[in-house]
Amino acid sequence: MSARDRCTGVHPEEVADLAVKLAQAPKLPQDEIERIEAAARVHDLGKIAAPNSILLRPSPLDAKEWEIMKKHPLVGAETL
Repeated sequence: MSARDRCTGVHPEEVADLAVKLAQAPKLPQDEIERIEAAARVHDLGKIAAPNSILLRPSPLDAKEWEIMKKHPLVGAETL
């Protein structure tokens, strides 16, 4: 994905790091923290179905493009 979207390569790592910190705060069990970290790393997996014209667009998305992007969590879940 990082080849298609320059933010995507770093973003999952940042989300995973934050998710782990948040999961550690209430002292969740280590196995649960690891599951949260894994989920955070793939949370945008569904972006594979989004066309480059949307992912790489330098300006705000229009309503139709937002509708496409809103589907990415479902696509990710189906892919997993």
